[in-house]
Amino acid sequence: MPIELPLKIHIKFVPDQIRAIYQIGWDKGIQLFNKIHSVYAVIFKLFFGLTSILFLLSFFYPVCLQIGMLTLILGMCVYIPHYNAKRKILSAQSPKKKAVEDWIAHKSKVKSYILEIDDLQVTLYEDTVPHIFPWSTFQQYLISETFIILSDTHLNESQSLLLPKAGMTAEEYRLLSEIIEQKMEDKTRLTMSS
Repeated sequence: MPIELPLKIHIKFVPDQIRAIYQIGWDKGIQLFNKIHSVYAVIFKLFFGLTSILFLLSFFYPVCLQIGMLTLILGMCVYIPHYNAKRKILSAQSPKKKAVEDWIAHKSKVKSYILEIDDLQVTLYEDTVPHIFPWSTFQQYLISETFIILSDTHLNESQSLLLPKAGMTAEEYRLLSEIIEQKMEDKTRLTMSS
C-alpha cells in the first residue's frame, strides 16, 4: 500500500541519542584498532617472555644477555608504535567529540524541528527556517534500528540528514523508513557491520 505524501513529522531533538549515534562510530574504530593492537600486545609479551628466559640463561651463557637485550629492543620496536597509534586515535577523537558537542549545543537552541517529505524533496524546518534537500542530493542511506542517515556520495555533513528514532514515534519511524526505501531503491544502501 503506497504511503500518502506529503508526510509531516514533528521531530523531538534528543541530544543523548545524537551522542550515542556518534559514539557507535567512534567505538567501532577503537574496537577495530584494539583487535589489531591485541595481536601486537601478544607479540610483545612473547618477546618479553623470551627476553626473560634469555636473561636467566645469561647467568650460564653470557651471550644470552646480548641476545636478550636485542630481543627486548626488537619487542619494544614492535609494540611502541602501535601504542602511540592508539593514543593518536584517542586524541584525534577529542576534537571530533567537541565538534559534536558544539553542534548539539547549537541545535539545542532550536525550538522545533519539522520534517516534511514529498515526492520531490525532503525539507527540514528548524523553527521556521527551511533546509531543502532534493531527493537527487542523496546518494547513500542507512536505516538502522535507532537512526536513519541520508547522505550525498561524500558523506558531506552539510548534505546529510541524521534522523534518530528517539525523536519520533515508532509509527512515524516505520513510515519514514518505508518512504526512504522506496525513494532510494536505486541508491547505495550503507550497512553497519558489527
